[in-house]
Amino acid sequence: MPIDDGSPSPELAALRLELITLGFEEGMDFAITGWRTPVSSEVYVLTLHHGQYIVEYHDMGRTREVARTGSFDEVRQQLVDKLERLAGPRGRGPSAGLPSDVVPMNWTLQEQIEEARRLGLDLG
Repeated sequence: MPIDDGSPSPELAALRLELITLGFEEGMDFAITGWRTPVSSEVYVLTLHHGQYIVEYHDMGRTREVARTGSFDEVRQQLVDKLERLAGPRGRGPSAGLPSDVVPMNWTLQEQIEEARRLGLDLG
């Protein structure tokens, strides 16, 4: 399913590059509207619609809204947290290789990175 809903904002462009730099895979873990990105069957999609950032979780043809906010900083943090839980156990992202049950839901990204280092995982 291609994602292509207009031209991206500069902050969404910066977020896209940040997520890729963190080791998340575009199309496999996330997609941001404004880029034509074929996506996998399980992925988070970020859309900006009428001043609201909306994160949807797509899984096997079903879509569920998981976050909606007018705050870029808030949606960025929520998206990174969700991607950590999706991609980490798959070997991608800052906590690559950590099983999802090792990362408590309320840990910050920094706490997850520190735990991965404590466990001796290679963070690249």
